[in-house]
Amino acid sequence: MVLQYPELPLVSTDARRAAEPFFDRLLTIGRKERELSSFQARFGFREGDFFVTYGVTAYETRHIEIPVKSNQQVIIDAKEFPLKECGLQVVVDINTKPIGVLRGPLEDQQALLAEAAKKSHHLAQELNLEGMLK
Repeated sequence: MVLQYPELPLVSTDARRAAEPFFDRLLTIGRKERELSSFQARFGFREGDFFVTYGVTAYETRHIEIPVKSNQQVIIDAKEFPLKECGLQVVVDINTKPIGVLRGPLEDQQALLAEAAKKSHHLAQELNLEGMLK
């Protein structure tokens, strides 16, 4: 399950800037006024029959138009194009590996979907990001 939380209103100039409040909230590493160049966190827990892995990263999308000219190499700098959206992306991977099939394929899929729905409703609490995910 991939969930994106765009910054609204869009005030950051790129994904790095949008990630700063999440970095400061989730990690105790002091930036000491240093500019954040990237942000990605990945961690997992065993919860009953499930293994739940969270991936948290910043993302951005830009409106890029590339001129198409035959037999010519095109070099672009993404920063030269307008920012459409940036924010936080959360990937939640829920599985039963290495346990394997628990009850049966259909029952296991239903249980995984139910767990995913539960996680999506309480994601801000799970990640200690209450008030930050909109």
